[in-house]
Amino acid sequence: IQAILTELDRDIRNSLQRREVSIDDKSIQEIDLIQAEELGEESNESWQFTRSILSPGFASLPTPIQHAIALGYGLGFNQEEIALLLSFSDQTVVSKKLKAHQEELLKVLLKALSDRHEPSQDAGKAIQLRSPELKEAKKALQEWLGEYCQEPYHQFLAAELKPILATEPDITELLQVLYIEQLAPKAAAKKLNLAEATLKRNQQNFLSRLRSRLQSHLEQVMDISLSEPGIQKVTEKRLTAFIDSWFDKPAYFLPQANQK
Repeated sequence: IQAILTELDRDIRNSLQRREVSIDDKSIQEIDLIQAEELGEESNESWQFTRSILSPGFASLPTPIQHAIALGYGLGFNQEEIALLLSFSDQTVVSKKLKAHQEELLKVLLKALSDRHEPSQDAGKAIQLRSPELKEAKKALQEWLGEYCQEPYHQFLAAELKPILATEPDITELLQVLYIEQLAPKAAAKKLNLAEATLKRNQQNFLSRLRSRLQSHLEQVMDISLSEPGIQKVTEKRLTAFIDSWFDKPAYFLPQANQK
């Protein structure tokens, strides 16, 4: 995302001399997210600037829209599931609302980047960019939303994991062999002197504990029920996938293991 933001920042500077495609052009299609990259000082500056603009912009969105974006970008629920969870009439309504509010955030981002280089530009003037630049802007926004919406849940899991690692050495060993050393279950079970079935059962029990706590946290924060018929199974699937992806990046939980 830092690479995208840096390139977008340059494009904004160049686009101030052009008038080709408007941000309001409804023909621009949604695009997929891209993977983050490590960059230098310029990239980090662009990232910090973008966060300072988009964080308050996101906070100003209606609460149901914030929750919808958090469920989708943060936890991987699809629009049909979001509609069910947040009592929207159907998936189409969710899609239209999310698109409209994401366009608002995109306009805020582009206007801020434009003002950064040309503060005297008229407030009501539409920002004009080429189609590729708009695609880069949407990539930056969508990637930012993904990271921003996942962050509080990563922090929640880290806080839940810390006392577990401090008091349950068997869990620490389980995480070590499966996620840090990345051993196959058979090899991991042999190293821990366990039957493979026992190791898998211990892993599932542990993940179930974390999933249950994350589910309760979501229900409290969003004032929703994730245990209703028709949503319980998909909730388990989404939250399990989210927790698995968190453990697939040991940097998220290694500091907790080192503090045990």
